[in-house]
Amino acid sequence: TRGRADYRAAVVTLPLHREDYVPEPTPVPRPALGAGFTPATGVRVGASATWGPYLNDELPPTLLAGRSWRAYSQQVGAVDAQLSRGYLEIRGEIAFARYQVPTEAGRSPDVVRGVGYYVDAKYTLTPRFFVAGRVERNEYAYIEPESDTEWMAAPTNMYNGEIGAGYRLGAQTLVK
Repeated sequence: TRGRADYRAAVVTLPLHREDYVPEPTPVPRPALGAGFTPATGVRVGASATWGPYLNDELPPTLLAGRSWRAYSQQVGAVDAQLSRGYLEIRGEIAFARYQVPTEAGRSPDVVRGVGYYVDAKYTLTPRFFVAGRVERNEYAYIEPESDTEWMAAPTNMYNGEIGAGYRLGAQTLVK
């Protein structure tokens, strides 16, 4: 951190991955960057990004259109915000993803895009009792081989809403 700004940089070995939606990835170094700004106590906005290969090195060459598995990338960028006032806490994030998908040899890769977001809120009614809610949407990229030479590639939507309550029995015990 530096004053009101925070930042991070890392090298990670796996992409953002949803099992059963894209092939199991091969570990490979890729950057992950993020930064944020806190203009006042209880308020923060931030952004983050990562990019790099997302496929694996065991895919047959017929599925890769004559290119390396590393030639197909995933890019993800996100913006997040947090707000807390009194007994209310609100958090949210929106992320945009872009995947390059192999096509037949000689053609540029297809692109599948996805958007995901969530907003959650928590209100503390007493020092031990709170209520919370969350709404989210994830548009996952579904990218799987359909045959020895073709891919099925499309965004897949998932919506979710939750409400709940919690009570803290002790310092290390929370009942939800």
